[in-house]
Amino acid sequence: MSRKLQRMCSKAKQILKNTNGQGLVEYALILVLVAIVVIAALKSIGSETNKVFCNVSDHIRLGN
Repeated sequence: MSRKLQRMCSKAKQILKNTNGQGLVEYALILVLVAIVVIAALKSIGSETNKVFCNVSDHIRLGN
């Protein structure tokens, strides 16, 4: 079991030393920023969207 752990540790060290992983980190940061923008946009239009869905739900329930 310790042999597997040693291999995993050495593999992790190789990954951390590898500069190609830098691009992956940059893409992850961009993805996080996009997610923050989307969440902010949805929060700002969320109440209006909720009103629309409630209105549609009321019309369906009343049969209009």
